[in-house]
Amino acid sequence: MSVAASEAAWPIPAQPLPNCHALIDAHERQVAQHILEHEWDAVYSVWQDFHTSLSPSVRAELTSPASGVETYIRGFETMVYNHVLDQLIPDVFQSLSTNLTRQIRQFAKQSHTSMRTALGDLADTPYGTARLKTVFDFAQKLKRHTGLNHLAQAARSVLSNENHITQMRADYGRVDLNNIKEQVSWACHQCDPELIERLKDDFTKFHNNNSSLECWAQWLQKVVRECLAPHLQKDDFPKRGNDLLLRWSFYSSLVIRDLTLRSATSFGLFHLMRLLCDEYMYFLV
Repeated sequence: MSVAASEAAWPIPAQPLPNCHALIDAHERQVAQHILEHEWDAVYSVWQDFHTSLSPSVRAELTSPASGVETYIRGFETMVYNHVLDQLIPDVFQSLSTNLTRQIRQFAKQSHTSMRTALGDLADTPYGTARLKTVFDFAQKLKRHTGLNHLAQAARSVLSNENHITQMRADYGRVDLNNIKEQVSWACHQCDPELIERLKDDFTKFHNNNSSLECWAQWLQKVVRECLAPHLQKDDFPKRGNDLLLRWSFYSSLVIRDLTLRSATSFGLFHLMRLLCDEYMYFLV
């Protein structure tokens, strides 16, 4: 790992709890370090030990309705878990061992229940609610990252097989793209016809050039930038992001539909690539 959790320069969250910040900071660093070292059982132990050893004064501050503890914990832990995720899986296309992937998924599955157990009678307090929410969100991100990574590795094997690429190129050449373009234009009145045409041409070019998985990823990043860049830092960004995902899904489903009706030999390969593109698009947005 590039930076040990014990050495990470984390910013101090807004409105820190005066008597608890140092204690919580040390606790979070322990948790982060164990996750980065793949010591999953140690994480559960740290959670349990932390909550069973709280002094009455610390418990009082953590459960005080005037302390702003929920906002504090959610902000701090979200920052910590994002730091951990960036180091645990810095690139969703990197090769992860089957064993590590299984361990991460198992941790994601058990983490929420383990945190609730460790919290004990604090689980239903604002403090407990915040910790349960952040660990749940972290688990969802771990599942999304490992799921995307699994699809990426499967897609890499497809793109490295010349026979698969040749068959996909032949099947895609028979897809009625002009009809698909007309359907998209009719259903999505705000879609840019030039953008649709450019995406169609780019997709065809990628098939003809035997592009790598990384090239596909860069292309999808470019699509997202072109569609959403004008809306960055604007109130309509979430809606524009949702619209992009819906339109992308609609377009790709029409391509898969056409391949299905033609009984394309490479249908399964296209379905895999579609799953990867859909997941990565969602990941980027």
